[in-house]
Amino acid sequence: MVNNEELLSKINKFSHAYLINSNNLDASFSFAKDLAKKIIISTNDELLYKNEEISNLIDENSFDDFFVLNPDNLNIKVDELNELLDYFETKSLRNNGNRVYVIYGIERLRPVFANKLLKFIEEPQDNIFGIILTQNMDGVLPTIISRCQTINLKYDVNIDLDKISDMKKFLKFFIHNKVDTIAYTNDFFLKYEGNRKEYIDCFSAIETIISNQINKHYGNGFNEEFLVSSLDEININKLIKMLNITSKLKGLVNNNINLNLLIDRYIIEMERGD
Repeated sequence: MVNNEELLSKINKFSHAYLINSNNLDASFSFAKDLAKKIIISTNDELLYKNEEISNLIDENSFDDFFVLNPDNLNIKVDELNELLDYFETKSLRNNGNRVYVIYGIERLRPVFANKLLKFIEEPQDNIFGIILTQNMDGVLPTIISRCQTINLKYDVNIDLDKISDMKKFLKFFIHNKVDTIAYTNDFFLKYEGNRKEYIDCFSAIETIISNQINKHYGNGFNEEFLVSSLDEININKLIKMLNITSKLKGLVNNNINLNLLIDRYIIEMERGD
């Protein structure tokens, strides 16, 4: 398990942009916040006496020198990116204050917008620091990777083997039946019906299965127990899209949305590759 405090103690000189590659976006987001606190607080005497107060505001994503692009695991939208670009044009309210932006899941940013962002990474402004999160390095533009300091984090993940088994069956059925799977979703999700946490765990299990398949494709470490032979029929670009769609829809589970309709939407988007 990653020890944030120990890792942060080794960072004494700040890079203008970090790319944090991990197997868990939520966990790496927590690390990003801790790194942001160090960048913002420890370098500004005006803030040292407000350490706890500023830390709490950063934890709540509500500090004026801390900007988060898309913390809700949804697709990054154009207006959100423009809001970030506007952020680059503003200055801290504090003398020589450092500002930090975090991009949550940059692989979900369309290449045309990623290139737009690249311009600002290539020409870093004083006192502005970026922390970019990904759990899929293959979906990040090589030009962005080359301009960031990469930190690889591996987190312990509690895996529910029963859900892995259930979701393997679901994926196998979906691959062979496509949208017709909608008529059979109760066969896979009935015992979890109405429990949002259980649905989140189901999506997490699917993320684990697809990520494992992607690792197999690239010859990285993978778990034989999590493999679905039918996924071998799917090319890597489609697998990456499936992973991103799964992450996006998982982010909607806690919204006030009918879970059965959410699964229907999930199947439709997986088929279309949205």
